[in-house]
Amino acid sequence: MPEVGERVIEMKAMAREAGYRTKVAVSSIDSRVDAVGACVGVRGSRIKNIVDELGGEKIDIVRWNESSQILIGNSLKPAEVQETALCFELNRATVVVAEDQLSLAIGKRGQNVRLAARLTGWDIDILTPAEYNKGLDDMEKVLRTIEGVEDLLFSKLIAIGVISVMDVEEVGVEPLVNELDLERELAERIVTVASENAKRIAEEMQAAKEAAKQAKAEAEAEAEGEAAVASTVVEGAEGEIGTEGEIGAEGED
Repeated sequence: MPEVGERVIEMKAMAREAGYRTKVAVSSIDSRVDAVGACVGVRGSRIKNIVDELGGEKIDIVRWNESSQILIGNSLKPAEVQETALCFELNRATVVVAEDQLSLAIGKRGQNVRLAARLTGWDIDILTPAEYNKGLDDMEKVLRTIEGVEDLLFSKLIAIGVISVMDVEEVGVEPLVNELDLERELAERIVTVASENAKRIAEEMQAAKEAAKQAKAEAEAEAEGEAAVASTVVEGAEGEIGTEGEIGAEGED
């Protein structure tokens, strides 16, 4: 691509699983040049040539952005991201996507989110809105049992990307003291209570996920069974019609 050679377009980052898929983040120093469009080419002509040279390896051209939140959203396309919470203490991004976007965001065998994480340099957790809200609700219920915890604490926790009891346990005392200006004694009580409840809540969440997965599998199996029965009935009806036609022909002879 001449724009790359001329340094009008710069490749800012790349993550690759050779033979399968590559993500490349690009930017342009010229506001008149669309970095993604230039790399893809008219009707995909430029990128198609590279794909052919790589034996059909899929290539995602990602629009670079200095904002980690925007870049993470771009890197997960074609999935649409609803919200991204960054926890700098854990170097982790919690990304919320609609239920029907979940498999698209994660990708086949986790490939899409795995490459996005490598491209952006963030650990990425993908959650549905229901999972995200449950984490917040559980955190609030647990922490409200602690004397001295005020409503403002929860918005402060969300602001630093702490969205669950497990997150509170993981970040520990220091960020609560240094970033949220909590008294050390209160911060220690918060982390202690969070730690006491984290395992239980994690087990409940895992059990709920497994139950939902099982219910989905059963529903799909039931739908396949009904489709098979319907197909058998149709085939049987067609066989009866064919037999009647043959008998009629013999009678005419």
